[in-house]
Amino acid sequence: MQGMQWVAPPQCPAVGSGFRLTPEAAAKPVQSRGDEPRPCVFSDGQRRFEVMPVVEVRCFIAEQKYVWACGETRRILLSDSLRSLERELSGQFIRVHRNALVSRRHLRGLKRQADGVWRAQLADTRQSPAVSRRLVAKLKRCLIWGEA
Repeated sequence: MQGMQWVAPPQCPAVGSGFRLTPEAAAKPVQSRGDEPRPCVFSDGQRRFEVMPVVEVRCFIAEQKYVWACGETRRILLSDSLRSLERELSGQFIRVHRNALVSRRHLRGLKRQADGVWRAQLADTRQSPAVSRRLVAKLKRCLIWGEA
């Protein structure tokens, strides 16, 4: 959101209470925090404002023009692109398919289905994103040696 500076609501760790848009903040562009990754992702829909801490996100799934942040029990719709999330959160998430990023922290294994499709197994969720064939070896290295 160009020109707006938000302070996230209290559900997000490492930020103050409430969110507000001050006139001074609206007048100046958003300032980047350097190399520090963001603590939360948020959905600013027409009906409500939702926040999910990045540590709770199991995976990001792109469906057509939308990106979903999937947690243990819920998912929220984001306005960010999958590419920008991958760039910003590269140390915490790894690409498994052109439409999916998974949390390194929650990645538990790979499972091959009867039809030959590999799926990423994630902790504490039934979400199981497909893994592209060209990225299977990279994911195996990540699981065995913690590299990628």
